[in-house]
Amino acid sequence: MLETLAAVAALLSAIAYVALGARFGRHTSALRDQIPIELGSMARVKNSSEFSASTVAMTISLATVVLAFFELAPYFGVWLFWPVITTGLGLLATRIAARRIWSKMAAYRPRRPTLHEFLGVEYGSRFLALVAALCTSAGFLGAYAVELTVGSRFLGALVPGFPAPLFVAALATVGLTYTALGGFRVVIVTDRIQMWSIWTMLVALAGYYAFHFCDAATRAAALQQMPNNVFSLASREGLWAFLVGIFVINVPTFLADMSVWQRIAGSQDPRVVSQGLWRSVLGSLSSWSMLVVLACLTAALTRIDSHQNPLATLLHQLDSMGGLLLHGVIFFVVLGLYGAMFSTASTQLIAVAHTLQRDVLVESPTTGGFRHSIAASRSLVVGTALVAMAVVWLLTAAGFSIADLVFAIYGAQLGLFPAVLVALLLPRERLARLGRWTAAAITAGFVSGWSAAILGKFTDRGTLVFLAPAVSLAASSLIVAGAVLVTSVISKNRLGGRANPA
Repeated sequence: MLETLAAVAALLSAIAYVALGARFGRHTSALRDQIPIELGSMARVKNSSEFSASTVAMTISLATVVLAFFELAPYFGVWLFWPVITTGLGLLATRIAARRIWSKMAAYRPRRPTLHEFLGVEYGSRFLALVAALCTSAGFLGAYAVELTVGSRFLGALVPGFPAPLFVAALATVGLTYTALGGFRVVIVTDRIQMWSIWTMLVALAGYYAFHFCDAATRAAALQQMPNNVFSLASREGLWAFLVGIFVINVPTFLADMSVWQRIAGSQDPRVVSQGLWRSVLGSLSSWSMLVVLACLTAALTRIDSHQNPLATLLHQLDSMGGLLLHGVIFFVVLGLYGAMFSTASTQLIAVAHTLQRDVLVESPTTGGFRHSIAASRSLVVGTALVAMAVVWLLTAAGFSIADLVFAIYGAQLGLFPAVLVALLLPRERLARLGRWTAAAITAGFVSGWSAAILGKFTDRGTLVFLAPAVSLAASSLIVAGAVLVTSVISKNRLGGRANPA
């Protein structure tokens, strides 16, 4: 029955999302309707509810959050609340900076800049914009491929009668199709639907857990079989590197995240952004906390198999128990898993297509038309996705696990954070002296982050992999901070020299 329920959930998701993509695609007449490059277009976030639902859904990745939490819970246990807290702090930091971001964007009206165009203009360096765009694209493509390949394999295992490669290809086609057809607007609308499906999944699982634990004898026996690590705050191998890596990834990341800037650019009113981010903080804390609790308690309901994700074990157990109610739980859980995967994947796809088209392609007689066409945007969605999956397949074949890829991919993107922070704080005349330094800082952050992850992987030092984000952020921050300090001293000396000529 599990196979049938998973197949039906996949079919319903595919029909609904592709139909929405086709509907919005029919109303797309210009590039401004496909991606948020101008105020007043169809590519928009209409209200704070949409902003919040879309942002929270974007954070709940199937591969790197849902499956990772269930897989890590037996070892890290309640320490998984640390990712919950740091994600909330990251969104809160973006909320604090939101008014500054909006006021900076107002200078571009009615145009809406990408994150990288903003950096290029503020620092007065086209090269900086290109470097930042390439680093973002590489990170988003890697994250997309991890989400799709890992998520599809997990979901495909629930439908064993369907060849795994074909299942991956089918789900990839669904995500590519509706994102390419409907663009940014369909991503926002489906994100909201997917967030509902995620909440339904969490409530369905919580209902089953509550029913299972309502009997005192059953509860006592179940809790007795749980690993000692789950409710313990005692230190364990790799814990501190994990905590530092998660903090460095989650707290700064949203401020330098193209998908968040894309949602801000698509908003028509600053109140949509400010209220939406407040709601995002609360929404992420509540949904992620519920997910951690469910993941930690899973060990009390089923035996942990090192060769299978505990969530998959639980679903198979529910299926073997039978009954209409349990099959209903399975259906809503699987539907939520599809929602988590498609939400994250479509967000990454539309962000990277937007970045490549507006920041990487250069205006010229030969590429100008391509740079401004809807067909180009749709082609980039498809082409970049295929390249990304090929790259992650190669990395997986080289021995990289999900955790390795997560810390390498997201860590390397953090090189943009110091550049964004300084651009929000300093005027353009000061930033103009920092352009080359900042481009070097972003490059150094990307290279050092990946280098740390690769070195840690091939020397079997897991701690170094976990610390890859910290290495990336430190390398970029040191260069930017040094550049700000040096240029400030030089500027003061010049002013002092003019005031006191020899």
